[in-house]
Amino acid sequence: MFKKTTALILFSLATIGCTNQSTVHVAPVTTVASQPARVVQDWLSDSHAQLRKRQVSDVSYQLDFDLSQTGKFYGSATIEFNNHLLSDDLTFDFSHGKVEQVWVNGQEVDFAYNDYFITVPKSSLKLGKTAVKIKYSHKYSDNGSGLYRYTDGIDNKSYLYTHFEPYEANKLFPSFDQPNLRASYKVKVTAPSDWTVITSVRESEVVDKGALKQWHFPESARFSTYIFPLHAGPYHVWHDSFTSSAEGSFKGSAEDASEDIPLRLFARESLAEYVDVQHWMNVTKKGLGFFNDYFDYRYPFGKYDQIIVPDFNISGMETVAAGTYSESTVSRGKVTKEGKERVSGLLLHEMSHMWFGDLITIDWWSNLWLKESFATYMSNVALGETGLSDNAWNKFYITTKQRAYGADSSVTTHAIQMPVSDTKNGVASFDTITYQKGASVLNQLAHFLGAEPFKAGIRQYFKDFDYQATKLPDFMGTLGKVAGRDLDKWTQDWLYKAGTNRVRAVYQCQNDKISQFALAQSYPKDHPYLREHALNIGLYSLGKELKVINTQTVRLSGKTTQVPELIGSQCPDMVYPNHGDWGFVKVILDDKTRNNVVRAIPLIKDSMVRAMFYQSLWDLVDDKQMSLTTYIDLVTATIQDEKDTKVLGLVMNHMGGARSYLDRFKIGQYPSKNDYLSKLEHFSWQGLNAQTAGTDHQKIWFYSALNASHSSQALNKLNALLEGQKSIDGLDIDQDMRWDLLIHLSGYGYQHLDDLLAKEKAKDPSYQGELAAIAADARQPKAEAKLRWIEEFEKTSGRLTARKQKVAMDYMFPSNQGHLLEPLADRLLSDLVSFDVDRDQKLIATMVYTIMPRLCSNASVAKLQQAIDNNPQLGLIASKGLKEMHQGDEKCVAISKVK
Repeated sequence: MFKKTTALILFSLATIGCTNQSTVHVAPVTTVASQPARVVQDWLSDSHAQLRKRQVSDVSYQLDFDLSQTGKFYGSATIEFNNHLLSDDLTFDFSHGKVEQVWVNGQEVDFAYNDYFITVPKSSLKLGKTAVKIKYSHKYSDNGSGLYRYTDGIDNKSYLYTHFEPYEANKLFPSFDQPNLRASYKVKVTAPSDWTVITSVRESEVVDKGALKQWHFPESARFSTYIFPLHAGPYHVWHDSFTSSAEGSFKGSAEDASEDIPLRLFARESLAEYVDVQHWMNVTKKGLGFFNDYFDYRYPFGKYDQIIVPDFNISGMETVAAGTYSESTVSRGKVTKEGKERVSGLLLHEMSHMWFGDLITIDWWSNLWLKESFATYMSNVALGETGLSDNAWNKFYITTKQRAYGADSSVTTHAIQMPVSDTKNGVASFDTITYQKGASVLNQLAHFLGAEPFKAGIRQYFKDFDYQATKLPDFMGTLGKVAGRDLDKWTQDWLYKAGTNRVRAVYQCQNDKISQFALAQSYPKDHPYLREHALNIGLYSLGKELKVINTQTVRLSGKTTQVPELIGSQCPDMVYPNHGDWGFVKVILDDKTRNNVVRAIPLIKDSMVRAMFYQSLWDLVDDKQMSLTTYIDLVTATIQDEKDTKVLGLVMNHMGGARSYLDRFKIGQYPSKNDYLSKLEHFSWQGLNAQTAGTDHQKIWFYSALNASHSSQALNKLNALLEGQKSIDGLDIDQDMRWDLLIHLSGYGYQHLDDLLAKEKAKDPSYQGELAAIAADARQPKAEAKLRWIEEFEKTSGRLTARKQKVAMDYMFPSNQGHLLEPLADRLLSDLVSFDVDRDQKLIATMVYTIMPRLCSNASVAKLQQAIDNNPQLGLIASKGLKEMHQGDEKCVAISKVK
């Protein structure tokens, strides 16, 4: 609707000076034809973002927030910019709020507001410097996006934080909410007197107003709206500082290097006792020192805060100078070395974004990999170089690479660089291809160019494009120029084409010497592309241990690449064409290597090589070339003596996948199902009992035993641990582990569950306990419990927060409860279709990957296909998820037939 006003709208074509510049800009009179009106929708299209980029420039915001009320917050936003077009109305993104008044250059004007964006008509605008002030209010978010308000049930203290990516900043203030319209921000906040307010800069003044305080923040650097931070509440705070000269070898000026960067860490009061502050600060200092040096560009934002918040939708977010993290980073018990490394990797990922993402921003969401792939890759480089991981690239292979290979084999795989039509579909780009495959391809590029040219290219990129929004050619052009290489073909092959190439060693020997050696490259049928690869071939001999007898670097291209350098080398017992994991390729073992794998694994000293051959065994299952039972027999015969926790974790993850398949198989479909479920249970408990007390190995085996337990005897053991009637030497059953025990018992309908649950809720009234109790309740193998939760999801108002709904979905249908899922399949598929219309897409992602009917039967495969065919209007996340669930269900059926 339009707000009526008597204000006279004045037009001016005068020359106007740019904000913060003395240069006079003459705003040109344009004759560009007007564009079609913006479609009324709760997202931003690429086409409208491009139009608005032509309309405005030199944007700055003056923001005034009143956070003193509990139900909603109030604000005013003054947006200053240079206006370049009078052919179109100007829209300001502002979703689901209330707009009170709008002024243009001090004059109140008519405006239209449709609950998604504010339209100021072109008749109210002039060319040149323009200031639009908007007075508004907005409810706090209930789904973890926008400005979220959480009240702690322990002490009744309230905490606020923001999460905006990709298009949620407009739920905090009216804005041009697109990444390529970078802006500065000057902020004023009114909040309760016991709160701390955090944004991208430190406060310049705090004015006491009795029960309230008014915080004033000076003008910030220029950055995109989606990384603007506003956090507030009675957070517990820890202080420290970083000094470049002490922590790194930054090559900038002596003045820059000696200046301290103040550090703060925040968490809510009731969680503060569990935060490993020493670890967080140690990682932060090491990371800043490393990135300052590697990038040769000092951390650009003056201070570095990190805030741990409840109900966060993702693990971490790179809000400028105020990184935001989920409380899942905090454990209430002893943390394994691998657990600490995961947190370290996350902290380094978000920190590297201060350069890749914040200092230089993507132009549009089609370029998402320009920040996410780099943050994933650079965090791993930093883990290794700072000593925060003793084998970072092993971790990269086991976690990052395997997720990437899995996603790239999916029916929904896509190119790393792909068009994004709007921000709704942009949410779907935050996926494994963008993050994990993108990082894997960057690792290949670093080997392809060489470590030093790669680093030099990155350094030049920061010098050339700091405080700008960039596209793919900006980075690749800089890298190619510095390295002296034409990267156009590499870019087309790796970034614009999907699919994983396969490589296999083809060789012959005479008189125990290699007489012929070549690498054969192939491709999956749906992605018929061959690429150039920089690889390192490993040759091994098998005796009392598996020894590396030769390695050879090679540039693989085309279908066949001869490797004459290996002719005359000792004939190997085994070959791995991707030794050291340089390349992003799927290795197909030659026959001789495959025949020797099982005998060789216990004799491999190198943990990376061992991980690769263990992975090759699971790949055979995944490719339907080895039966599940054969795999289980082979692995249970070798893994019990594994000394490396990363390799052990890899194999246990595969064993969990095997167990999940067995759970979903029906007895008639797989007669040995129960025998092998029992074998896995016995094997896991036996492994647990054999571990040295107090070690990380013991904890890994504990969770293997927990997850494999299904017999009454094993469930009774778990209950005895929960009740304190049994203990395991060296294993401290902390509160989080207690909940894990209870949730597992709930999934098997253990006796007296209601009493156990009531007792645990009384013992742990914390928010973590509340979420765990939801998980335990949703996990129960009772039809009435499932229906109760489905009805909760279906509520149109008064429903639980998105975080609590997601927890229930995550735990609702474990693999052994297909019989409860099957009768609800049609209802859940129907709910997905209706929810996709107006629910948060992050909730849709959880729903489609957790409670859709994957039942490992021809009937469920057909049902999922029917849902795909009947609902072409589904958003990208929902349709993509259904296709992946369908493919997974087909694979389950196929694996069940391999005997």
